[in-house]
Amino acid sequence: MGRTIVIGGGIAGLTAGYRLLRAGADVIVLEAGDRAGGKLATVREQGALIELGPDSVFTHKPWAKELIEEIGQGSEVLEPAAQGFSLLVDGRLRPVPRPLARLDTVAPGAFDGADFLGEQDKERAARPADWAEPHERDASVAAFFRARFGERFSKFVAEPLLAGLYSGDPESLGMAALYPRYWRPHEATSPAGGPAFISLRRGMGSLVQALVNRLGDVVRLSSAAKAVERSGASLSVRTSAETFEAESLVLAVPSFAAARLLQGVAPVASELLERQQHASTSVVTMLFPAGAFRKPPEGNGFLVPRSENCALSGCTFSSLKWPGRAPEGKTLLRSFLRHGGPEGALIELDRLFSVTSAPELTRFDTWDRALPQYNLGHLDWLAGVRLALSGLPIALAGASYGGIGVPDCVRQGIEAAAQFTG
Repeated sequence: MGRTIVIGGGIAGLTAGYRLLRAGADVIVLEAGDRAGGKLATVREQGALIELGPDSVFTHKPWAKELIEEIGQGSEVLEPAAQGFSLLVDGRLRPVPRPLARLDTVAPGAFDGADFLGEQDKERAARPADWAEPHERDASVAAFFRARFGERFSKFVAEPLLAGLYSGDPESLGMAALYPRYWRPHEATSPAGGPAFISLRRGMGSLVQALVNRLGDVVRLSSAAKAVERSGASLSVRTSAETFEAESLVLAVPSFAAARLLQGVAPVASELLERQQHASTSVVTMLFPAGAFRKPPEGNGFLVPRSENCALSGCTFSSLKWPGRAPEGKTLLRSFLRHGGPEGALIELDRLFSVTSAPELTRFDTWDRALPQYNLGHLDWLAGVRLALSGLPIALAGASYGGIGVPDCVRQGIEAAAQFTG
């Protein structure tokens, strides 16, 4: 088994490297930054445990949870302490019934407490229409749910829940790639029991550290790949310090970075990869002292429809959602911005919860081009990229390609490694 180079030390690249190493491959993981993990990162400040990126994994897609158990982190699994979330509609936070959160509007009690839907909206959503004819290849998130459950249900429930998570336009994001469970329900499997989301006691960064510990000196930090070149039947990867020869390559980097690296060896794939759009995202994390709200937050957070006049797209009540995230009595909130900065986030929180004390800690983090946009036709685009790479020992893995969340990135890392290990 020859050498495989993994470019990118995020969760997809680390998973690929781990599986390759476990299979006995000669592997090197090149990470441009001074730490591994990509958007998975956890810090401690003033006694608070703060996630800089994703704070959990979705268990109905089992790959991340299985990896956690496989590498001995099962005892670190943390279940959410709070249940339920709200939608901000007409300036008020309104709890979302759990069946609606599953987009299962015909379940018993689905509309109990859903006062943001009128009686006609509820009647329409309770008798969902079939959507796709067999010839349909894709549909936008908005169009799909408008046709299935009606205009208001799509606008106030489905769109913020599904499109809002990716800072995307619900009229442009495609169902086929983002949500195959709804697009092809006959292919969906029933989820296992237990909570839909889990985290880790020491934060999601501890998953990264556990993988890095197993990979050891296989991971090369501050080693940005500058170019990929053909060298006879092999490939070479050039960094600023040295050149590595390999028989195969896993590109676990965003599509725009992969496009740059592949210009010399796969120009058609490079041109296609360059076309994908990305959204940036900003997060304001605030730690509030005890008694800081006249109307204390409840549940695990809220989402904001695009039609609402609000600087936030959502907020996670981290210290309510997960045990041990803040010192006793204090409240840790993570606000996701549509525009503005920390001052605007505090204004919105004050409007909703009547803030009486300034936060003890404010942290502002921006992720540039962090969220790949799975626009209509994403699966056709991806098939074209893979066709352009056919004949080359190059695999793609990561959020730009076959799924955005942590579980899908883990799955892609596993699949990429399997291409070169049999």
